[in-house]
Order: sequence, then structure tokens, then C-alpha cells
Amino acid sequence: MKSTSLSTSPSNQPPPRHLATLMSAVRRSRIVTLTGQGPDDRSRLANAVACRLRSNFVAGTALVTLERKTGEADLTAALGSLSAGRTGPPAPERPELPWITGQDLLLVIDGGQHLTDRAVRGLRHLLALEPGLQLLTSSSRALGLEGEQLFPLTRGG
Repeated sequence: MKSTSLSTSPSNQPPPRHLATLMSAVRRSRIVTLTGQGPDDRSRLANAVACRLRSNFVAGTALVTLERKTGEADLTAALGSLSAGRTGPPAPERPELPWITGQDLLLVIDGGQHLTDRAVRGLRHLLALEPGLQLLTSSSRALGLEGEQLFPLTRGG
């Protein structure tokens, strides 16, 4: 699990049709999960969308990349490590993540298929507590969150 800087180098550009359609989906839906094709394609598209939509969110975007099975404590630690340069009021419900409290933020989780059921429940709880938080996930499968919109990535961009 790592935090990764967002990059849109020309060699990493996703097909324009996918990019525009996914950006529109993220603007319309609070929870979007990008599925289909290979993990590199999903990652590249999620990264590009996060870069382009950063200015649409007061607190910008935050990216967590998951590379192995990730439980709730590991996810919380990864989110906590993203706090550099971010501040927020203390939250009694989530004292370990004060920088998320009350923020208008797009959280991007790359590799969502690695989240355990308990970690997904933790995300559900976090989303319930933070109405300004939006979620974009790249995953080989749906997370099963209420209101989740699936965006299946297909070939032929």
C-alpha cells in the first residue's frame, strides 16, 4: 500500500472517450468504481481523472494505491499518511483522520479489490460521516457500497 503522486504523462494517457465519460460519472455520482480490463488500464484512468478533477474539490484529491490484502486498520493508516499539508477540525468519530473532517475531497483508491469486507464497512462508515467526501475506486469487482456506480472499462477507447 502506498501513496502515489498523480501523473498525467503523455505515455500514460487513457483513451479520451473513457476519460470524458468517467469524469462525467464522477461529477454525477458520489461513489464510482472503475472495473474491467487490466489493473494498469484502470489505474491509469483513475489517475488521469483525479488529476483533471483536482480543482473541482476544495481539498483536492487524495490517492491510495493498494497492492495487497488491506484491512480496516491498514486502510486507516494509509489514509492517515496522506495528511501531510492537510488540516481539519478534530472529529470524535474518526480522531485518526482529522484532515478528512468536513472536507470537500475526492478520495481515489486504486486496487479496491484488495479491501477486506471490514475495510469496506469502514469506508461505508467514513462516507456516512463525511458528506463532502467522494470516492473513486479502481477494482476488479464492485465494493458493494450503497449508491455505488459501476464504470466498466472496455477496449476500443
